[in-house]
Amino acid sequence: MTECRHGFDEELCDICSPRRTAEPVRTAPTPRRPAVSKARERVAPTSLRSPQAAAAAPVAESRASTPFAQRRIYHVTHIDNLAGILADGALRAGAIPDVDLLAPEERAAVVERELVPGAPLSGFVPFSISPDAAWWNALRALEAGERYSRAARKAATADFIVFIGTTAAAGPQIVVTDGPGGEPGTSFAVGGDAAGPLLRRSHLRDPELRLAEAYVADSYSVGDLAMLATANEPIRAEVKRLVGLAGVRMPRLGVFPPLFQPTVDDEL
Repeated sequence: MTECRHGFDEELCDICSPRRTAEPVRTAPTPRRPAVSKARERVAPTSLRSPQAAAAAPVAESRASTPFAQRRIYHVTHIDNLAGILADGALRAGAIPDVDLLAPEERAAVVERELVPGAPLSGFVPFSISPDAAWWNALRALEAGERYSRAARKAATADFIVFIGTTAAAGPQIVVTDGPGGEPGTSFAVGGDAAGPLLRRSHLRDPELRLAEAYVADSYSVGDLAMLATANEPIRAEVKRLVGLAGVRMPRLGVFPPLFQPTVDDEL
């Protein structure tokens, strides 16, 4: 598949390949009616739940049916953290970034929680299964709660960058959850064979898999990234400069504004 100028597969880029609405079916002109009957004619109101609004359904279905080994996973951070990550060559579990997305109380709680029995949550690098993860959408919409730091809640969405990795590069011991890791009521699965069924069950109550998360033990190498996404060209240029200074292998750099815009829920 051809790669577009934004770094994405061309057919998947909403900018280069905008979705087209179906053309109306042309019908033969109807005979003219007497003037008295025209007053009775009414145009049916456009519904928010029309077939066009339902067009997103196949997207949710495809996310649930995608083989686990072919999935992409998403890690969001502030651009001010990028230089340290590149210098280290990896996203490191337990690292305290310059701009922490978590509030201090939540960061302390992470150390205390266990993701799986005997394995603390702080020993894993967190990823989202969906690019429209619920927590990321709340941050984009400026509706994030006290779990997140003041700096994260006040930052412009363009100041964030998204690391896009793959489940295949995460290794066989990847942990997948159907909600926030380490919290009561959250189910988990270890490894791809168990993760696939867990995500299919999650799809029943969370069609977009916005609550599901993935955790990679210890670290995720920058060299294993599939892409690094930015909100605009100036941020992409800055990322490119930092990558060059670090002397690491250049990941694919993409500008994808929709990834940084809040998603509107039709049911709200």
